[in-house]
Amino acid sequence: IQAAVMRKPWAEGMPDQSFSLREAIEGYTVEGAYAEFMEDRKGRLKTGYLGDIVVLSADIEATAPEALQTVHP
Repeated sequence: IQAAVMRKPWAEGMPDQSFSLREAIEGYTVEGAYAEFMEDRKGRLKTGYLGDIVVLSADIEATAPEALQTVHP
């Protein structure tokens, strides 16, 4: 997630390809479920969906992008 949020352009003049924190989280959840054709059963906290959760050591939304590597399950 940190790599996606902190991504820098490959060269000067190239477009910014970094993700917002929300986009990076969706990449691991919603988009991951889509990649395995299970978007109708996984990837969201929603009634009827399979429920995997993780408890983190800190609030990643309140953590600076440079410090995301310090957040652990």
